[in-house]
Parts: sequence; C-alpha cells; structure tokens
Amino acid sequence: MLDQNEGTSRSKNFKIFHIDELRCQQCTSNDRNSNCKNGNSTNIVSCPDDKQSCFAEEYIGENGNHVYQRGCSASDKCNSEARKLGASLKYCRVCNGCDNCNNKPTKPVQNISCQRCASEDPNSACRNGTIKEKFQCPSDEPACYTEDILNEGRPPYYRRGCAPVDWCETQKNSHAEL
Repeated sequence: MLDQNEGTSRSKNFKIFHIDELRCQQCTSNDRNSNCKNGNSTNIVSCPDDKQSCFAEEYIGENGNHVYQRGCSASDKCNSEARKLGASLKYCRVCNGCDNCNNKPTKPVQNISCQRCASEDPNSACRNGTIKEKFQCPSDEPACYTEDILNEGRPPYYRRGCAPVDWCETQKNSHAEL
C-alpha cells in the first residue's frame, strides 16, 4: 500500500474475503420429473473453499430407485463416485468456472463399446488394437480392458474386452508382484 504522506511503499497485513464464491444447485430427489433431475432446483448454495466445483449425478440407490443429486464437490467427484458406485452410477458431470453450471438435465450414460478378442499371435489385430468390430458392453461392465498375459514357459496371450470399473485393481490384487 502506498503511504501518500511519505511517498514510500509499506506492506500491511490484511485479510482477503471471497466475494466471488462459486454457487451451485443443491438437491437430492428420487422423482424422475423433479426439478433436481431436470436442473431447475431453486436451492442455490455457496460452495466452501475445498469444493470449488459443481456436480450433477444420477445413480441407482440401494432400493433400486433412481437418485438425482446436485451440489458442490471436489473436481474428482465423478472418478471417486465411479469407484464407489460402479455400474449403479448412470450419470455424473462436474463443472466449475461459473455459477449454476450444474443446471443441465441428467442423461443416462449409454453403454460403451469395446473390442473383444483373444490371441497368442504377437502380430495379431488383437495385440495391436486394430480390430474394427466393437461389442456393446453390459451395464455392469462400463470399461474396456487390454491385457498382455505373460506366463513362464508359455507363449504370451493377449486379450481385450469389457470389464467392471474396478477390473484393473482386482487383477493387480489377484496376481503376484514381479
């Protein structure tokens, strides 16, 4: 701060207050026609410093009903929800940068398609990932995997296909470390 009287520069301690807090819709509903599902919730909240993103998600709850939820979150919300909820997560979107950015209706995620093959040939289309045909994955396998299996004394084996969200972690835990 410049002291007008002395014409010199002095530093002063001051506290900064957040004027431009991120604001997001916050709601939870089981109603498919709700304002929460459609992104029209009138409950707008200011986000805390540790949650500077807005989110919208849809998942299947324990009782089999759809749950629509919106609010403030960390930027990795969808990744952590995918690990936690697996195939029951139907939609997740995180946004930041402007208020009420979580105002889009939730849309169910389409099942993804993956290459599916197995081969021992190291020059195969399966190994190289050049298979043109893809297969639609079931809802409980919303990820694609590629696997090179190396067993001592046997030829390598290559596979691709659909997998559950935690497939890599499961495989890592089921094989001995090298």
